[in-house]
Amino acid sequence: MSWFLAPSLRALFAEVNQVAPGRNKRSDGSVGDTSHQARLSDHNPDNTAGGVVRAIDLTHDPGGGCDCNQLVTRVREGRDPRVAYVIWNRRIMSGQGGPGPWIWRSYDGTNPHDHHMHVSIRHTRAAETAVGSWLGGRAVRLGSGPVNPVVGKPTLPGGGLRRGSSGELVKWLQRRLNTIAGSRGHGALGGKPLVTDGAFGDRTEKVVKAFQTNRGLAADGVVGPKTWGRL
Repeated sequence: MSWFLAPSLRALFAEVNQVAPGRNKRSDGSVGDTSHQARLSDHNPDNTAGGVVRAIDLTHDPGGGCDCNQLVTRVREGRDPRVAYVIWNRRIMSGQGGPGPWIWRSYDGTNPHDHHMHVSIRHTRAAETAVGSWLGGRAVRLGSGPVNPVVGKPTLPGGGLRRGSSGELVKWLQRRLNTIAGSRGHGALGGKPLVTDGAFGDRTEKVVKAFQTNRGLAADGVVGPKTWGRL
């Protein structure tokens, strides 16, 4: 399936990259993966409009200069007419024409969007093609090259994940825990990231326990439904 990211969203990526050139991009994304394709999503190409993708995700990385709290505030204050809605940190806000424009509401979707912000644009030609500044500065040159696909959350197996587990799901878990930790690394590992080797050993267990403690969960080192739901 051919697709292209709306020029207006390419402009947003380019502007954020200019403001924070060294930012973490682990949770950036544009076109959806197979889990998105199974449902309605602005991450999916609209084949009735040439394959345009009308949504992006931007990684929250305050240490790298990309603080999503500040980004959503600037978008909200600018009342940008391109915005359909924004999701950030368990809240959703519609743009003009949506329900309660520019007012935050609770968001209880599967992904809490607490590690990245989601921006969807309106389904209009103007919203897709307008490449002016999103953040109140001067417009920047559009970035070139592909933008990472959005990777959906896999399904947790019935027995969960624990010491001794291995495989692609453990790799996903390790990558996710590294994304949550960001550039500061894991305190339980002395500021180092997990090696994403797909082996659930002592180091992964330590990080899982630290994550559980931070989230007010039982720190047993086992990734069950409650822990999985907070990732």
